[in-house]
Amino acid sequence: MSMPIGYRFGEVETLGANTRTHAQALKEAFAALMREAQSICGDAWKGAAMGAFEQAQIEWNQMADGMGSAQENFGQKTTLGSQDMQALDQSLTGLF
Repeated sequence: MSMPIGYRFGEVETLGANTRTHAQALKEAFAALMREAQSICGDAWKGAAMGAFEQAQIEWNQMADGMGSAQENFGQKTTLGSQDMQALDQSLTGLF
């Protein structure tokens, strides 16, 4: 006989919420890092150096945004999955 599957819905929802919280904190940390880098560069960088920095910044932002979006999506899907599973579990309770 197989073991029944059990879920701790609260813990799964907490995981989803924590993931979204950490995604937001990561976005804020990246923004602070970029502000710090820009304050260091200031007006001192000109020409090719500034162009290289701006290109690196664009690439960094794209990767950071992608990672943050993936974390946010994971958190949302985790929470929704928990809610869906809990609703299904409750709807099946009356069948047994």
